Amino acid sequence: MHKAVILAGVAHNNPNFSPGWAGFFGMVALLAGIGVVLVGLFMVKTFRRSAEPPRGGRLVGAMGAVVGVFLVVGFALVALGVWLL
Repeated sequence: MHKAVILAGVAHNNPNFSPGWAGFFGMVALLAGIGVVLVGLFMVKTFRRSAEPPRGGRLVGAMGAVVGVFLVVGFALVALGVWLL
């Protein structure tokens, strides 16, 4: 009788197991996205407090754009992480 050798890196109990780095990079993207969203929300809170006259009335458009970019990029990273997981 011929004995087959099964390598530990190839064999897996789950037949639907897809080896790869998708789970790792998905979790990294998810955590990074959550971090960027939290930074964006902190910026919103800080900006709302400092945008009152006489200090920051002129910067409403610029700071709004920066906060928007942070939130959009953060939510995109979260969506990528969820998709990869």
